[in-house]
Amino acid sequence: MNKTYALRHPVLMTAVAVAASLAGGCGTTDAARAPEIPSRIQVAFRSCSDIPTEILSNSGLTSDPRPDPSSEESTSEEVKTRGCTYHGKSGDNLSSWAGISIEETNMTTDYYRFYHHESTVQPRLVSGQKAVVKASTDSSISLCMVLVDVPGGAVRFDTGTSSRDDKRDPCQILVEFADEVTPIALAKK
Repeated sequence: MNKTYALRHPVLMTAVAVAASLAGGCGTTDAARAPEIPSRIQVAFRSCSDIPTEILSNSGLTSDPRPDPSSEESTSEEVKTRGCTYHGKSGDNLSSWAGISIEETNMTTDYYRFYHHESTVQPRLVSGQKAVVKASTDSSISLCMVLVDVPGGAVRFDTGTSSRDDKRDPCQILVEFADEVTPIALAKK
């Protein structure tokens, strides 16, 4: 393009200047940064031992948790977790229900939302605490995750139900369960 032509057309010059400033902003330090999280789990609550048997029983869960294979000792991942899975009681007609996995984590709801922008991630309050709920369903299973902020990180709850056999909403199951467990997690110092 001829410089003289560009100088005589202020609209063109303005458009070029705006485009240059927008392109120049890419990759600058003004870009959003992921919320920082602690390098280790600092949540005092222990999902494998701190949930009262009465809450587990009322939720149709066994009181003998299976520790999850993930470990906060892992140094390969930024996000650390530790926790247990509680299975549904046999004979309670829960064959289509996987139970509930509960993990303490160094991740927070802000950190989770930074990396998960899906429309299925919904903010809400659980026992007065900031939380996110994420639901997903395919042809055979309905899954739900609830992440609740507590001091030192968050507590994550996961469950799933068979879409064909079980009409219960897994997110409703989890939110109700998290509403009972979160005050216990908050009481731990």
